[in-house]
Amino acid sequence: MMVKHLSTGACHSLLLKLVMAILRHESSESLRRRQYALLLSYFQYCQHMIAVEVPTSVVQFLLLSDQDDEDLDIQKIDKEQADLARANFAIIKKEAQGILDLVIKDACQGSEFGKTISLYVLEALVRIDHERYFLSQLQSRGFIRSCLGSISNISHQAQDGRHLLESQQRACTLEAEFALLLRISHKYGKSGGQVLFSMGALEHIGSCRATSFKGNMRRVNMKLQTDTGYDVQKQRTIITSVLRLVFALTSLVETSEFFEGRNKIVREVIEFIKGHQLLFDQLLREDITQADDLLMEQIILAVGILSKVWPFEENDEYGFVQGLFDLMSKLFISSREGQVVQKGSELKLSQLRFSLTSFLYFLVTKDSLRLQISNDSCDNSSKLRQPTLMLLTSLLSHVTDSLEGAAEKRSLLLHKIRDINELSRQDVDAIIKMCDCQEYVTASDNIHKRRYIAMVEMCKIVGSRDQLITLLLQQTEHVLNIILIHLQDRSGGSSNEWASSYGSKSHQQQEVADLCGKLSPIIERLALLNEGKVGHNLKVFKRLATTVKEMAVQKCV
Repeated sequence: MMVKHLSTGACHSLLLKLVMAILRHESSESLRRRQYALLLSYFQYCQHMIAVEVPTSVVQFLLLSDQDDEDLDIQKIDKEQADLARANFAIIKKEAQGILDLVIKDACQGSEFGKTISLYVLEALVRIDHERYFLSQLQSRGFIRSCLGSISNISHQAQDGRHLLESQQRACTLEAEFALLLRISHKYGKSGGQVLFSMGALEHIGSCRATSFKGNMRRVNMKLQTDTGYDVQKQRTIITSVLRLVFALTSLVETSEFFEGRNKIVREVIEFIKGHQLLFDQLLREDITQADDLLMEQIILAVGILSKVWPFEENDEYGFVQGLFDLMSKLFISSREGQVVQKGSELKLSQLRFSLTSFLYFLVTKDSLRLQISNDSCDNSSKLRQPTLMLLTSLLSHVTDSLEGAAEKRSLLLHKIRDINELSRQDVDAIIKMCDCQEYVTASDNIHKRRYIAMVEMCKIVGSRDQLITLLLQQTEHVLNIILIHLQDRSGGSSNEWASSYGSKSHQQQEVADLCGKLSPIIERLALLNEGKVGHNLKVFKRLATTVKEMAVQKCV
């Protein structure tokens, strides 16, 4: 959870001396680049001792457990780090005008190397900001607008996207510009996103030719074609940065207080999607079983962007709805029925499924889409190949398996973390092997270091399980609500009734019975989920599951 750090006073002394060195009049760009690198290293060193991967729930669990080791006084560590962060900000703020003058000058007029590292310094300053001070400074100095203009001007520097990245260092600078904009969006939340949106961020990044990529989105063989491979890989990285920023800006759709404001954001994101049809279309068609981490993230981002705004698009001439439906048919099947879900990370696949179920839930609740029970009852003349309720039931079964497994693993690891000081070396080594972190341990390491490494790695896994459980619960709620709407429609004889007009009445009744028969045992398992193991309040969740089960039982009868 923590390591020995320099005292707060020593850190302050280092930062003051470094700031004074940067502000010297006889400085040169070459020297400042080295000083900027030291400043970035300092900020990295001062990052919170409690690992980012360790969730609040784990920290609270450790606080509640009996810890006699003074080194693990997490509340004390947390307070010291908060004090250090505030002091760092105060020191930087005191000399902010001079620092910003230099860094912004280097970011605008320096060499490509100087521009790149200067942008990362600005990103670091935004990260440590406590009062939105640096956001207002970057705004008033016109640097955010200048940064967006630099991104869009790439379109005038190259007529063909394939030759866009001839300057490898320019590509690194472009990546740094996106990093700064993304940090502004994440650090300042809604206000940061609104600042970027008001300056035409979507229009600027939409005109950037770095996204005009028509090649293979998969990783290239760097050994065979070094220069070409580097350019393609760097362009893939920039495309990912673009998608991250667009996805971050889509959060304004959910947080916008005014209908007209939301519509404007939706329209601009939709225009961005239409302007990059080939990119989105290719990402929807990619084989997930062959995707590396970068491509997988691009797919997740593309699906996330589409799921948030495309339901508002009335004309689907671009075929994205069918593309998303086809992706559902691949990802909603149980792992026992298809091999696709075994190739990628369970967490990443859950992120994909969450976006897909969100999209489907929107279509069912807002657009009154009604699904057929199975493929046997589908209208073959329909233009869209829609998912079925049986497919959603298959997804629900898989998600229930995953929930049970993740909850059990989370509970087991939390108890091992609590009892870490009681475990033998053999047990600790078994944990280290299970976590696949043997490279952190040498034969000469004592039991205390081994326990520390085992505890940190288990905390990271618990953090991952917590994220997974949250996504799985949200997916489950989407699916249960979709099924409940269809069951209620049938009970009420709604004009939007989901029962198919294809096949005999007895066949339809049998399909309904089969569906409800599969639903009941799955929902019974969901009702048995333990709140302590899951780490969530399940009262509302279980009430929804019970309602769906009661409706399903009525249909079976």
